[in-house]
Amino acid sequence: MTGIEQRTRRASVADTLRFGARVGAPFVAAGAIARRKPVMGLLERRQSNAAVPVEVTRLRQRYGSAPLAMKAGPRTLAVVLSP
Repeated sequence: MTGIEQRTRRASVADTLRFGARVGAPFVAAGAIARRKPVMGLLERRQSNAAVPVEVTRLRQRYGSAPLAMKAGPRTLAVVLSP
């Protein structure tokens, strides 16, 4: 195992789903749906961007500052929790 693999922790299924719903889904909706006005209006009303620092802070408090692995279907994604 390399140093990065040793420090990387894996998020729980619940944390992965929560992160996907609060951060991933709005991000995909804003970009993949070609920034349609109704979608952008909904995202702005829900203040979707405000959820990003809240979720990252919550995950950093729970898992530490090392990259956090999240399973997304057949892929594993790494979420950077600190600058």
